[in-house]
Amino acid sequence: MKDYFETKKRKSSSYLYYGLIAAGLTALMIVAGILSLVRVESLGVVITAFVSALLWGGTSFLSLYVFYTDNRAQFDRDTLDSAEL
Repeated sequence: MKDYFETKKRKSSSYLYYGLIAAGLTALMIVAGILSLVRVESLGVVITAFVSALLWGGTSFLSLYVFYTDNRAQFDRDTLDSAEL
């Protein structure tokens, strides 16, 4: 039984790590887009930077949302288990 919960917790925490990495890439793409805009590079480069930031931001949001809902469900299960005692 311990192995089941250990792997489930590890899977849940991997969503947190992936979400944080994606958030970092979002920030990097926003900075790259702003620098491209300041340097007056081609419009395609600026648009690509901001669109990729939008996509990485969506990925980050989804990953962190999955982590949040999984932890919330675990918290609710623990609350139910303690109420039964």
